[in-house]
Amino acid sequence: MFSFRGRRFQRTEERDDTPCNEAKRMKPMAIHLVVSMLLLLLSCSKSTDPNDLPRIKLTAENVISKEVWLRVKFININEPREFVLERDGPEGRGKQIATGRTGKADTLVIDTTALPRTVYAYKAIQLEGRARTLESDVVQVQTLDTTSHAVQWQIDTLGVRGEIYDVWAFSRDNIWAVGEIYLRDSTGNQDPVKYNLARWNGQKWSIERVYYGQSLITFRAMYAFGESDVWVGGNTQPMHWNGSQWQKYDVPSTVFSAYIYKIWGTSSSNVIIVGTNGSIARFNGSTWQKMDSGT
Repeated sequence: MFSFRGRRFQRTEERDDTPCNEAKRMKPMAIHLVVSMLLLLLSCSKSTDPNDLPRIKLTAENVISKEVWLRVKFININEPREFVLERDGPEGRGKQIATGRTGKADTLVIDTTALPRTVYAYKAIQLEGRARTLESDVVQVQTLDTTSHAVQWQIDTLGVRGEIYDVWAFSRDNIWAVGEIYLRDSTGNQDPVKYNLARWNGQKWSIERVYYGQSLITFRAMYAFGESDVWVGGNTQPMHWNGSQWQKYDVPSTVFSAYIYKIWGTSSSNVIIVGTNGSIARFNGSTWQKMDSGT
């Protein structure tokens, strides 16, 4: 319908409020509401699990009177990252103890500047250039006091001669020692065949021979993750005690061909042996791999 108002020409329409047209007008609103709800549900479903976020885990592995052993591990971070380890203590806050670079594997840092009977707070920080982009939780420790002079030392003599190269104490009543030990035979003379392991049970030492096949080697290193999880090494081959028997390993000479002088690891699926001429090899639980020391 048309109407004239003065000199203006205007067209007006009659509104149709029938149910059909009302539904047509409501349809876009309903679609918009459905889309909004779907977007809300998708955003909720994509919420990040805190366990999936990149983070630094700092743990205290060992604390004695003048040393603190700390392990730095980057979680949910695949590429190597730079980090700095800081310490708060009597000397002030934020003292830099060490810097390093770590990735999937963890890194052990030993603070040898600690004082006896002192409380320290440690924190690991990820660095990107000069920016501090990620921090670990604070780890607080108290170093042990030094031994008093009232302690009485007792000297134990193992055999008639020999050398002890490494010792591991599980407790005061369970101590292992490896090396080269000679005893007297039944006639009172020195037995020409050496022993390579001694174990203390709280009362006495038991001296043993551990053979690598048919060979009796001199053990120079030992590392244990438990009483039934002990690694020893000498010559070029390591051995493992599982609580009931010794297992020998045949590390290829292309991987490791040196005398073993040190063993370290985080578990029996991550064991590292170090020897002469800069030789390093790592055991991943199934195979041995050569590690380049750069020397």
